[in-house]
Amino acid sequence: MRDWLRWGGAELADPLADPDADPPLTRSGRLAAASRWLRSSWRPWMTWPLVAGMVGLAAVVPAPADLEWPGQLVAASEQLEVRAPADRHPRATGDYLAPRRRTSSVLAWLASAAPGGARPVARAPSRVDDLDPVERALLMGAGVARGRANATQLGYTATTLDNDLPAAALALALWTFDAASEVDLSRGRRVLALGALAADGTLRCPDSPVEAAVEASAPDLVLVASGCTTVAPVDGSPVVEVESLEAAVVALNRE
Repeated sequence: MRDWLRWGGAELADPLADPDADPPLTRSGRLAAASRWLRSSWRPWMTWPLVAGMVGLAAVVPAPADLEWPGQLVAASEQLEVRAPADRHPRATGDYLAPRRRTSSVLAWLASAAPGGARPVARAPSRVDDLDPVERALLMGAGVARGRANATQLGYTATTLDNDLPAAALALALWTFDAASEVDLSRGRRVLALGALAADGTLRCPDSPVEAAVEASAPDLVLVASGCTTVAPVDGSPVVEVESLEAAVVALNRE
């Protein structure tokens, strides 16, 4: 015990204290004792549960970036099924293509450093103009002003079929718009739509080189954000620069 009796300025030892007891450990002493115990108790097999736990954690914790495969193209129609009300008759006959892109875990993000793997790119926003990107595109396709109703109230449904494109991808937004609209924007064309919408609704430049995507798709039309690296036409396919989803719709109507 470290109790002391003070009397008249003098320090007297507690008469009840055990004179043979070990002195109490200080903070540094406790740490040193714990370190000695750990070194004496540690066995090599104890490393494996720690490694397994770290790998498992890395497999589920989201990475600070998406992963994109520039040469692997996916069709937006295979990512999202849009159903319109019975009184509307969408006429989408074409499709919109974009490089495969997924939200990744830390483990997949680290594995992307291997040769031939995916390319880490900036994460696409989950909301555009304070709306879910799919909801926003549905309302635009239905011709309904923001705030007047939501897509469910209007009878539209959107069912996710796969997760190879983020909701803010231009290709997915155009497909959603086209599937909700009574105007056939694509007109049977294969449209390569590069980039994703930013949170303010503008179109961001593609995060990875586009040459592989253009060569792999052989598109009828290429849409890319204004001011980005110039994309050379492939087999005469026109390249149109746009700055937003609205501008992309105008360009598809015009081309």
